[in-house]
Amino acid sequence: MLAIETSIPISHPWLEAPKNALPGKAAHIAGLLRVQPNLQTSEAAIGLPVVNPLMAQPVMEACLHIPTWRWCAGGVNRAVAREAFAGVLPSDIAYRTTKGRPDGFCNEIIDTRRGHIRERLLDGHLVRNKILDAKSIDQTLAEESPNRGIEQIRLLSLIEMEAWLDHWVGP
Repeated sequence: MLAIETSIPISHPWLEAPKNALPGKAAHIAGLLRVQPNLQTSEAAIGLPVVNPLMAQPVMEACLHIPTWRWCAGGVNRAVAREAFAGVLPSDIAYRTTKGRPDGFCNEIIDTRRGHIRERLLDGHLVRNKILDAKSIDQTLAEESPNRGIEQIRLLSLIEMEAWLDHWVGP
């Protein structure tokens, strides 16, 4: 949705996999890179310590040591974690197939306010200043477009940016 988003290649040392690396392991490492921005919270901005125990080096090394073929052993994703905690968690938790995410809530907001969101973004600061591509926004918010996954969270973030800009710059 960003006007220049698709023209800029992503470059990071973690994404330069060794020649003998399997594609799944390279994807695993790319996933670790993707999570990094989410680790820096507002607590860190005000000087409070931020501890992410699941991202600690020993945990990361243990996870990276797991062969990629074990991730979906038996055709079940997260197989290693499910096996590790099978005796501790109730089976309906250990073997659930969905995650607790705000997708449904985000979908409902977009589905019920699609026209307002479309108008707000197309007439907003980000499109006016060519930061967002108007055609892409228009296509994304077309009535027949379901907007699922990362798209709906991105759309709500863009609306939030527009509200922030309105506050500081004016409509």
